[in-house]
Amino acid sequence: MLAENTGWNVVSHDRDVNVFNWSALAGRDVIVWPTYSKDRAAAVLGLDVCGKLHGVAADVRRVDLTRWSNDGKVPSTLRDGWGSIDALASPGISRDLAAFISHMAPKTVASTRAPVERVNAPSEPVEASGEFPGSVSDRVVSSPAAADAEPPERNPENPAAGSDPVPCPVDAVDAPGLSECLAHDVDISEMPAYLDDARPRTDAEWEEAAREAMEEGEARLARDPSAALAQARADTLADMRAGLWVETAVYSLLGDKDELERKAKCPKIEYQESQLGAVIQSAAAAAMEGGAPIYKRGSMLVQPVAERNINASDKEPHKFREVTAKLKPWGKLSLRERLTHHAQWEKYDGRSGSNKPIACPPVVAETMLDRDGDGLPFHDIAGIVTAPTMRPDGSILSAPGYDAETGLLFVSYTNWPGVPERPTMEDAIAGLDKLFSLAREFPFVSTVDRSAGLALILTAIVRPCLPSSPIFGINAPTPGTGKGKFVDTVCILATGRHAVATTYPANEEEIQKQIGSSLMAGDQFISLDNVTRPVAGNFMCSVLTQPKMSMRVLGASKNVDLPTNVTFCANGNNLKFDGDMTRRAVQINLNANCERPEERTFAFDVIAVAKARRPELVIAALTVLRAFVVQGGPKIRPPLGSFEAWSDLVRSAIVWCGWADPLGNSKEIEANDSERDKLQTLLTTMHKWQGSKEWTVSDIGKALESDLQKPDKDKQSVGLAEAVISFMDRQGRLESGKLGKYLKRVDGRILGDLCFKAGKKDNFNRVRWYIESFAKPDAEPERIEDVF
Repeated sequence: MLAENTGWNVVSHDRDVNVFNWSALAGRDVIVWPTYSKDRAAAVLGLDVCGKLHGVAADVRRVDLTRWSNDGKVPSTLRDGWGSIDALASPGISRDLAAFISHMAPKTVASTRAPVERVNAPSEPVEASGEFPGSVSDRVVSSPAAADAEPPERNPENPAAGSDPVPCPVDAVDAPGLSECLAHDVDISEMPAYLDDARPRTDAEWEEAAREAMEEGEARLARDPSAALAQARADTLADMRAGLWVETAVYSLLGDKDELERKAKCPKIEYQESQLGAVIQSAAAAAMEGGAPIYKRGSMLVQPVAERNINASDKEPHKFREVTAKLKPWGKLSLRERLTHHAQWEKYDGRSGSNKPIACPPVVAETMLDRDGDGLPFHDIAGIVTAPTMRPDGSILSAPGYDAETGLLFVSYTNWPGVPERPTMEDAIAGLDKLFSLAREFPFVSTVDRSAGLALILTAIVRPCLPSSPIFGINAPTPGTGKGKFVDTVCILATGRHAVATTYPANEEEIQKQIGSSLMAGDQFISLDNVTRPVAGNFMCSVLTQPKMSMRVLGASKNVDLPTNVTFCANGNNLKFDGDMTRRAVQINLNANCERPEERTFAFDVIAVAKARRPELVIAALTVLRAFVVQGGPKIRPPLGSFEAWSDLVRSAIVWCGWADPLGNSKEIEANDSERDKLQTLLTTMHKWQGSKEWTVSDIGKALESDLQKPDKDKQSVGLAEAVISFMDRQGRLESGKLGKYLKRVDGRILGDLCFKAGKKDNFNRVRWYIESFAKPDAEPERIEDVF
């Protein structure tokens, strides 16, 4: 109140007094100013604070409002709740605050350490002072050790009046000038008239004073925010309006002094409707210069939303603090607020003939959003990562912030160790061994499954910089084998949090909505949990192979192009992939070989270790890949189609280190393909029935109806009904259109040595189909003369 280094704290009840950290006031001169209240507990509170400060503060003094007048009684005009803030706004008191405090809390004891002595208060309450007698702890007085000091001044009519300081050594460095300001005595005879001018104000007077102060504050801010700040700092509380200006105009209108300084440095933008395009460019430039988190994702303006992720269930939660990062589209109101924050907006006011400060006009934010980022200088963002990753050129992205080369935003509170610049093959082998030491608790069926599990870990860490990646399927014959836990372990290493599991809808439209929402949010990891039907569909095939997908924004009639740099993972009991998904999947088989695998015991808690050693394990994974790149490791040929970059890096690095090929389960995936089985059955059955003859779909329907009433020995289409059962309706009739569409889709696909071929159309515009065989005839034995 009296100097910049003078602070004051507020406590409201005994509990606050007991738990408050008073160490911040160590070595300082402290004035305890209890807010006036008729409540007994509030009256005693100031005395308890004095007791807590004994031995902590250099000097403690308590304001006693009974010294207001010579009769020792509080004026009748003093309302309940009157305290230091009210005194600051009173003209007479604010003119000479030091004199007021010296009178209300006179310094009567030398600043020497003295113990606190408790004495009993008078037997009857003193209503004028608002304080009540009570237990021994109700009063604080100086001990006899301070007997040589000047005794406190008391009112003979009111023994309770006055102040009982608790003297302690003074720290002149912490409170320069304060002790000197308060040490002098004040002639009491001069105080009553002076204090009459400082009477408490009525509510109406307070409202009027606040209105005047607000008007003055707004006028200063309109003229120049930096000048308003300078005026606020130079204010010495010379009058009531100045005091209210500090409390109201600065802190209520603009927050704090730091905000005023920041705002004064922002560029000025004069809004003119006729120059809307230029205004938008200026607003975007100001936001970029001010570090606004505005990015372009596809044709949307988005902002990163990151919050610290603390798992309180861990024994040592401080060792696992990370962020959950997502991308959120900007809204009109939030973007307007952000643009207002980064510029001083002005508009010409015809009445005053000068510019008037305004907030960012709504049309600026709306137009900026409607442009979908076109022509704006904001960075394109491909995603958010919370761990170091590898760029396409083999370098390591390890610096927090936006990376222009990859379009990734690296956000993390973890202190990450560095990746070796030129690791060796031995370093890579050691890195894989370290990763497997974490994963060895999971019951992998074979060495191929172990390699596939390591491939999932490596892929999840570098997936943001890969153009495409296959889906990883974790398969087990029984529940409780550890499929979900393994997914969580990998997700913790890659993202710092548990996997957010989602279901796999049966409707492809719902799949698009579900995955599209995750892509818009910038998710790094998508886990399809407890999948009960074969994973298939055109959308899933495209999202795995294409670097970008056009997705429709829910609730809006527009599409956005979104990156698909996400690690896809599916787990289920007897998991299957169908159709074209079979070549887009890497399968990891787990089998605990027991009836109740959930009752197994583990050597250690895999999840806890993944959290505690996340930096070490992530760096080990990056060391494996970095070593493969700098040492020029051989790439597997041919690479996996549509996933060449993944095959040349992740798959090849694992094989280079001496582990099995992660794609070793490909034939097993194909064997479990129900689409393949359906096509194989249909090809074999039709070839036995018609051979190489041409036929139409309607011929199949006629044959089925003709054989319906015949005994089995006379039926010509043996097994045909079973082959086309998936193309029949509930009444057992063949759906010719459905079968025709299927044949067009598999036209020319060779399975074994057979395939369907479409021939010419008949007179009824029906396609005539036939089976083409690619079986090679048995070669004749070579003659000796042809060999020699």
